[in-house]
Amino acid sequence: MEESVILEHPFWDDFVEAYRSAAGKEFDSSALEKFKQLNCRFFPAPLLEMRWQGWEMGIHRPPELFPVKWLETRKLYVCMFLIDFFKRVNGRKLYCDFSAVVERFGKEKVANRISNKTGLHLNLEEVYWTLNIKFNRWIHSNIKLYDCSLVCELDEILTAADGMLREAFFPTPGPFDIGPRKRKKLQRQMLRDFAPTFKKPLIRQIWG
Repeated sequence: MEESVILEHPFWDDFVEAYRSAAGKEFDSSALEKFKQLNCRFFPAPLLEMRWQGWEMGIHRPPELFPVKWLETRKLYVCMFLIDFFKRVNGRKLYCDFSAVVERFGKEKVANRISNKTGLHLNLEEVYWTLNIKFNRWIHSNIKLYDCSLVCELDEILTAADGMLREAFFPTPGPFDIGPRKRKKLQRQMLRDFAPTFKKPLIRQIWG
């Protein structure tokens, strides 16, 4: 594939919504096109051809592969995306139909996970897992088509945001689990930074 190709990314509209919300204004088509070129342009061949630990699962590339200014901009966009994510939690605005989550994990497993959750805590579960399913579908499509999981800058932004959410709210059992005390502290920090208006009620719902 030509490196100049601009991908039709499934999260593009979501990303633009986050961008507009952060800026507090609308953007004309020319500005949005430039923004899309920066974030949805197919990565150069050397980045696509390399392999790094966890690439099959959509783990981000080592940061030293990118210029410092690139990483600084990425950090801003990750923050922007997470602020919008928690706005979606507040309004229960899903990234895809929740039936996709049930289809992926099964009715019983989904029911067991969310059965005792209500309010913002339930919204958090539903919004996150629709994000996870939608992004994983894209990752698997990328691997099938291009033999690479993360093929543009928006993919790196998404996997960074997903990783932060997983560590704080959706830990995977194993040696890298930070434990409940550190997890609660991390949750407080994330909500303070990205969703201060409902930090207290959500923490109360999560921890009782």
